[in-house]
Amino acid sequence: HAFGSDVHTATVYKTICKDTIPSILDGKNQTIFAYGQTGSGKTFTMFKDKYSMVNMFIKDLFKEKKIEEINVSYMQIYNKVISDLIKPNNKFSLKVRESIDLLGETYVEGLTIIPIKTERELVKLLEKGALNRKTVGTKLNSASSRSHAILTFYIESKKYNTFSKVNIVDLAGSERVKDSGVTGNDLKDATNINSSLLSLARVVRSINDKKSTYIPYRDDPLCMVLKDALGGSCKTTLMATVSPSAIHCQETVSTLRFSKACSHVRNHVKQNNPRNSIKSIWAKKAKNVTGKETKKKKIYPWQNLNIENQGGRIYIDTSFGKISALAYGNPSNPLVICLHGSPSDAEFRYGNFLLASLVHSDFYAVALDAPGCGYSQGKELKCRSEYVLKDRQAGDFVDEIRKKLGAKKYSIVGYDWGAGIALAMATSKKYNSEIKDIVIFHPP
Repeated sequence: HAFGSDVHTATVYKTICKDTIPSILDGKNQTIFAYGQTGSGKTFTMFKDKYSMVNMFIKDLFKEKKIEEINVSYMQIYNKVISDLIKPNNKFSLKVRESIDLLGETYVEGLTIIPIKTERELVKLLEKGALNRKTVGTKLNSASSRSHAILTFYIESKKYNTFSKVNIVDLAGSERVKDSGVTGNDLKDATNINSSLLSLARVVRSINDKKSTYIPYRDDPLCMVLKDALGGSCKTTLMATVSPSAIHCQETVSTLRFSKACSHVRNHVKQNNPRNSIKSIWAKKAKNVTGKETKKKKIYPWQNLNIENQGGRIYIDTSFGKISALAYGNPSNPLVICLHGSPSDAEFRYGNFLLASLVHSDFYAVALDAPGCGYSQGKELKCRSEYVLKDRQAGDFVDEIRKKLGAKKYSIVGYDWGAGIALAMATSKKYNSEIKDIVIFHPP
């Protein structure tokens, strides 16, 4: 469907979401998400208009007498950090997990899920969440959303013995920096947003590529959250918002190309197992405010270690380009180079937890962004393990970093693609004499 700027939002909802409630009663998961340039009307269409997608859906939801139980969660992803918009006092980023008992569906561990009894309760919750969401003024939008917002409904019909999950997603807008005019921290935000949306495009491209053997969901938390919606058991609706202005035609074309690619994605929609219920699955994975919360024991000696005053982001000039890294600890201590899955960035994969454990154990921990990934410059390296030992590939890159940091011996911690690099280098005569130890782990 294509709608002009003169079409009422209620008309859009009735056209594309008319089957939402019947699908809920049939026990099928659904996702509605908006994608487009900053200032093109995503947040207005999804949340702010009187007849927005959310408001229209809420009215339909509470009209349906066959739905007995409604639970809701509300979160944002800002600079690749997942936080709770209902209870925003999270110290660390929440983690996306895959559930075995939900056939690989994703959920966010520690996310607040609360029961909703009335339409008014839900409206108040949305207003509270909107105040906690990150926004900033740019040349394109005076109140530009700088985070991806995901509102999730967990709905149960005891009469039909079914349950379903409905995600309503307002993605942060893509933007050309020269058009938005952002600088400083806002520029960093824009870079992370564009990087996140690029990762999403890679996922769509991999799903559509019949020869692809790997779908990079884990490159970005947004991709993991939307894993069910793209290629999983979910009915997905994409709303592409574009600007009618001629000066934004390049962004419009980019948005339409993404939409076209999404239209070729084939999901495998299945009815949720009626023997399970919301409380027994989703709510037990998260923190349900109606239940008693138990305090977790602090079992890690470095759990409260603040490493921010012991290092930070550094840039290393190499023959591969200017390389970004997170470096913490005393540089005179034994060096540990942390490698993660390409093309994600070091904060997402390692954050403070692993780096803090290494600093606590008296290592100098350096987590790298590979060339062309995260905040690093240069041409991206080939990801497959057979290329690691080739000339000017990952092995040479890591060894050059080791030399630049002045270490004769070092250890490697490798995750995902980084694990393949560590294994290949540790078993190679070219590099193994400098490597003391390797620790490798892979996505579950």
